[in-house]
Amino acid sequence: MSRSYIVFNPGSHPAPKWIAARMADEGVLAQYWTSAQVGNQANDSLWLGALPKSIRNEFNSRQLPISIRGPLLKRAAIARDLAAAIARRIGNSDLERRLLHARNRAIAKKIIGQLKMRGEEDLWVIIPSNTHSGLARQCIRLGVPYALYTPLPLADYSSNLMAEEAVSNPDWARHLHFIAGDPLAADRDAAIEAKGASLVLANSAFTGKSFATLVDQERIASIPLAVDIERFRALGLLGSATDERKATEPLKVTYSGHISQRKGLSYLFEAIEGSSHPENYELLLIGSDTTQMESQLRGTYPHVRATFVRSLPQESLWRRLASQHVFVFPTLLDGFGNVLIEASALGLPSIVTDRCGGLDIGLVPDGGSLVPAQDGGSIRDALQNLYAAEDERRLMGIAATAVVARGRSWADYGADVLKALTQGTPLDQIEAALSNE
Repeated sequence: MSRSYIVFNPGSHPAPKWIAARMADEGVLAQYWTSAQVGNQANDSLWLGALPKSIRNEFNSRQLPISIRGPLLKRAAIARDLAAAIARRIGNSDLERRLLHARNRAIAKKIIGQLKMRGEEDLWVIIPSNTHSGLARQCIRLGVPYALYTPLPLADYSSNLMAEEAVSNPDWARHLHFIAGDPLAADRDAAIEAKGASLVLANSAFTGKSFATLVDQERIASIPLAVDIERFRALGLLGSATDERKATEPLKVTYSGHISQRKGLSYLFEAIEGSSHPENYELLLIGSDTTQMESQLRGTYPHVRATFVRSLPQESLWRRLASQHVFVFPTLLDGFGNVLIEASALGLPSIVTDRCGGLDIGLVPDGGSLVPAQDGGSIRDALQNLYAAEDERRLMGIAATAVVARGRSWADYGADVLKALTQGTPLDQIEAALSNE
């Protein structure tokens, strides 16, 4: 009997949908369960068209691969998903999270109903971590094997890192967006869902390391994420950021993501402010700023020439990034920085920490520079090197594009995951390990 899979992806993360797409291509996808992701159903354009433009743009970016269609695509709790998007727009993060958790539980309930009817079928479930859905616990109760996809490192590990940052750099602690003990942030089932997984699908070695205290190493597969290379080619954007910078032109430094201290942004501003000539740099930051970090950054580092732009639709973001000279991702805590691989596809050299997957995709050293987390001085030195060596900067950008264009498509990623799943730990070994605790 061949194995089949149910993929649970309530939100908008790209990895599970591309895992499902590969499974569909191989004929082993039983169902793909989500909410307001945009499929190929005839009525999708109707409900999308009824949304305000700002929210419509967000959901337009949730396009599903063409192979996830017909009876494979299952959706539930769409109204809760839309309400959560509105709560996010008005800045009510607690309401947003409560709505998302309710959405996730509603979808999980549908999946549990399917699992109870499975009979003798060899069926696995792919579950993202930290959904607050209870689905992993129910899989354990029903004796259904599952793989745990982990967008972020384990919650306790992450909390400890952020607690250390709050102590060492207290002026920026309120912008960390990661509060230890927050019941809306950390899923109470985090430990049990990791221990019960036949396989933990980590998106970087950094993420995989965080699960090592709970899960045997042979049950952790670290598979870095990918990029839609063909879409970049079709848009004429692949390698488009490698034009030569004029000697009199400032170095255009960019960052994209949440405006947050979890992303290490105070260290980036410290780096530019502390350089001998801060006027040599223009900084562009693209992302939502829910704690008004911009105001504190401007007040603390008045010599940094920074432009803040709210989140952009995907193609607009790529075109804006393509006009820059270097991408900086000074994150303190990320599983994998998808925007990092997108910037690399554009031809931007990167300055990265070891906490975002840059090492996993082979970006360093040819296409990027590695700096320690929490170290503004190292970011400053890396920026000064790129400012002074234009030929090297352009060669690094060309190398970055070559790295991601070779073996890092979403099809490659899905194939790597499916291969790892076929080698997953048998369920009886998981049950034995849990019963011995």
